[in-house]
Order: sequence, then structure tokens, then C-alpha cells
Amino acid sequence: ASTILYRATQIACTEGISPQFAQIAANSSVRLVAESKFKKANRYGNLARAIVERFPQDQSEADCAELKAKLKMTVDPTQYPYREGIAEFHEMYKTMISHGLVEMGIGSAMVYGLSYFAAGLPLNSILEKKLTVYERSANELGQKSFVSVFQASRQFILNLLGRSEGVVLLNGDAFNEDRALGQIEGNSKAMLLRDASTFRVQLAYIFNDTATMKEMIERLKTYPLFDLMTARQHLRITFLGLAAFELGNRETNKEYLKLGKSITRVMKKLDKGGSANAHPVYLSLEAAKKPGKERYNLAIEACANARMIHLEAMMNERCSSWLQEQNDEGNAKAHMLRAFSCYHSWGARAKVAQLRQLYPYLERTQLQWQHSPRTGRSDDMTVTSSWWDISTARSPSCS
Repeated sequence: ASTILYRATQIACTEGISPQFAQIAANSSVRLVAESKFKKANRYGNLARAIVERFPQDQSEADCAELKAKLKMTVDPTQYPYREGIAEFHEMYKTMISHGLVEMGIGSAMVYGLSYFAAGLPLNSILEKKLTVYERSANELGQKSFVSVFQASRQFILNLLGRSEGVVLLNGDAFNEDRALGQIEGNSKAMLLRDASTFRVQLAYIFNDTATMKEMIERLKTYPLFDLMTARQHLRITFLGLAAFELGNRETNKEYLKLGKSITRVMKKLDKGGSANAHPVYLSLEAAKKPGKERYNLAIEACANARMIHLEAMMNERCSSWLQEQNDEGNAKAHMLRAFSCYHSWGARAKVAQLRQLYPYLERTQLQWQHSPRTGRSDDMTVTSSWWDISTARSPSCS
């Protein structure tokens, strides 16, 4: 990738910048992501954008939109938080459709949802309705392969909101996994199986369903870890890695531990490359690999700072379980209260209900959440109970 762009730059210096130069820079940027050269990839991506902005007459509006979308889906998430670019995917969806770039437009809509989930933003009916609009648009525009992904995304939300009977199954009002898979063959089936399994391994990890975690690991372990669609890769390998470590440690399964370590190395490279999205995930994987108070503290703090409230909830819950094993009941309860609060803020009502059932002291806990219109942070949460009053801007220390 570097050689191609270097040669294109030499030609530009002697003969002037060609209309293809921006596309060459953008394509080189994407290839560098595949080579794990993230900082250089972002430099080339920024170069491509600068050329398009400086010489807009050299590119059609459709070509400019496609170039920016390509970088936004693949390169930008290796540096910038998902939450900062989510709104742009909706705008790209509208722009692409208006220019007749239907597949790229519906793809932008899909990445909107995946980025939303990866960022840990609140689950709500507004998101569900937007995904329904995207699903309808994909169906009307003949993009059948995307329809099932939007349906699975909506079912994922319904499961977490407690509006589905089987919390780890994608079988409800929005999507039926078995039926959908039975209607397609070949590569389309393999891709849908991957995407459905990505949602289910996350649900299995959230709801501590060992059997489903194992089933999803067996499904997903055959897929390459790399995916040019960065948000999709992020969701899949994050929860595949966490589940692999959890079962690997519990069952002394060397294959699962090896898989978890491979995923950790991917996230470590992204973290070293400056990815704001990878840092909390990398530390969470490290804590899952070898649980301990220092590792949990680092993971919880990183998740809180990144405002990935879903991961903050999960790390607090796992920290609480670890502390219970150490017979540290007081701190275990403090972390479970924080997990409870974070799950509530995220909107995972089914998980909140599960925790209330598992831990009787949570039955007496009242949740009060004031969402800050300025920051939207979980800092504005207050959890009170009859035995413990806690108001925190961060999770308690795992000590």
C-alpha cells in the first residue's frame, strides 16, 4: 500500500495531482488497516480527504461521498470513538441513496447500528424505530442480505429490553434465526450466521449463559478475526474473546484460552495504534484472561472514561463475582450495585431483572438516573438501597 501511494506521489510531484490520486490514497489507507498499520492508515485517509476538499472539481459528488464513507467505516474507528461518528453514518446513508449508491448507503445504515452497539449507547425505542426504517429501506431497494441484519439488530434490542421470552435466542417479533438461515444458502448464509452469532455471543456473555457461549464460540472460531468493517469486527471479537477467556479459565480449555489470547493481541495492536475504542476492550480482555483487583480496576476505569457503559457494567459484575470468591462481600456488593446501575442506564431491563432475581439485596435497591443533556454520561447516576447509599462518578475500586 505504501509503495503504491509513494509512486502516485512521485507522479503527482512531476505531472500534477491526477483525479485518481485521492482514491489511491483512500484505498491505500484501507489496505494499511488490514496490515495493522493504523497510524499510517489514518494519515493516508486524512490526505485523501484533504485532496477531495482542495480539488472538489476532480471528483463527482457520488465519488466523494463513497470515498468518505469507505474511510468512515474502515479507517476512522481505528482512532476515534464510535460515539463521535455515529450521526454521520445516518447522513451518509441519505447521501448515498440520493446518488444511487444503494449498497453503500444501506451499508452505512448497518454500520450506524453496529457502531451504536459498540459504543454502548443507551438502548431505546428511538434506535429500534430507526433500525426499522433502515430495514424497510433495504427491503424496498432490493438489498435482501441487509434486511436480516437489521432484523437481528432489532431482536438483540428487544431481548435486552425484556420484550422477548428467550434472552439468548434470536427468536421473537423482529427476527427468527432458524427461519432466516433456512431461507438462504452459500456465502449469504455464512455471513448471516456470523452476524447472528455475534449478537448471541454478546447476549450469552451478558446473561452468563455457559451453554450458549460455548455454542457461539464453536460457530465463530472458524471465521477470520479481521474484518474491514471495523465496528462489526469490534463487536464480534470483543465478546468472542471475553467468552473464550471465561470458559477457557472455568473449564481449563486450552483452545479457548488460545483464541482469547489471539483476540487480545489484535486489540493490543489497535490500542498501541491509538484506538480509543480498543483501549477499554483490551484492558477488559486482560482482566478476563487473568482476573485480579488491579486488572479489574484498570478495565473498569477505562470503560468508564470511554463511556462504554455496557462494558463498565460487565466488568463490574465480573469483578463482583471474583470478589465473592475472595470472600470480600462488602466490595462485591458495591461492584454489583454499580453493575446494576450501569445495566439500568444502558437500558438492559432484562439484565436488571435477572440481577434482582439472583441477588436479593438488589430487590431493595431503588434506581434514580438523571441523564445529563450536556454529556449523556453515566456520571449522573445515583444508586440507593436500604443498606448502602452510593453516589459515584466512577465505579468503586476493586479492592
